[in-house]
Amino acid sequence: MPSVEGDRDNDNSDDADDSDGTYLSDSCANKHMKRVNVQIPDEIHTRAKVIAVLKGTTLNEYLEQAIREAVDRDKKTLKNL
Repeated sequence: MPSVEGDRDNDNSDDADDSDGTYLSDSCANKHMKRVNVQIPDEIHTRAKVIAVLKGTTLNEYLEQAIREAVDRDKKTLKNL
């Protein structure tokens, strides 16, 4: 299954290609960000990538925004802790 960072599984390199032409390097990455490897079905990956391109954004930015919106919707869950 593809990962958010591309079609490479178990890649332990410090640099990653997010498969939409953007090259990420740990040396220029924001130190306050975490990298998450998520396995999703091919169809969802393809749809998300096409939507991101049509919106003029990267797959990474599209997925980050989707996660931000989900976390915001579910913020009440955190208050129950």
